[in-house]
Amino acid sequence: MKEIESFSLDDLGDTPVPEAIRQVLKKEGKPRNDEEKNYFTGQVFQMIGCYIMRTRLVEGERLLTPEETLAYFTGFYSEATLIERKYGTSSLWEVPVPDGLLFKDGDQKIYDLGQLVAVYEYTVVRNLRAYIKGKKRGFLEFREVFPTLPGEEIELRFVVPLDRETYELEDLIEGMSIERLGFNSHQFHQYLMKFLGPSPRRSR
Repeated sequence: MKEIESFSLDDLGDTPVPEAIRQVLKKEGKPRNDEEKNYFTGQVFQMIGCYIMRTRLVEGERLLTPEETLAYFTGFYSEATLIERKYGTSSLWEVPVPDGLLFKDGDQKIYDLGQLVAVYEYTVVRNLRAYIKGKKRGFLEFREVFPTLPGEEIELRFVVPLDRETYELEDLIEGMSIERLGFNSHQFHQYLMKFLGPSPRRSR
């Protein structure tokens, strides 16, 4: 397990992330129910997690965003039905699309992504053990479906808040690791409220 403590939510101020969040809200509007709030929360965490992971890349590595990853899978499953959801959380019907793919040694000039290194999942779920178990089948299918990709020993990497319990979880799936970001769930919620505002009080 890795902890990435040198990057806090305050460091996002001068990055593209806040404007990207505002653009999502401008397009979709604020969440109107718990389901929409979950979608929005998930996408914002994906944005933050992907941005931070990209700042850690070394030369020759490329981490696809969730949107790029969906496009990548759509190319292989051209007949799969696209499931469109609000706040950019679309997916493919009965296809285990991860949140990100990490490649290395590619060639940008000819759009050669190179060797597949890892599959990324960004999540703020509380029951991390159940979530990981739910992803196991999809990850194993991923390895079987793409046997011709030049990737060996592909890793499954979960990116989670700092306060998630990770004890003995990395043994659930072979080739799995957990990376904890430098902020906890409460701090993340406070960051969300900067964009959503306080919840309206219910009339008695």
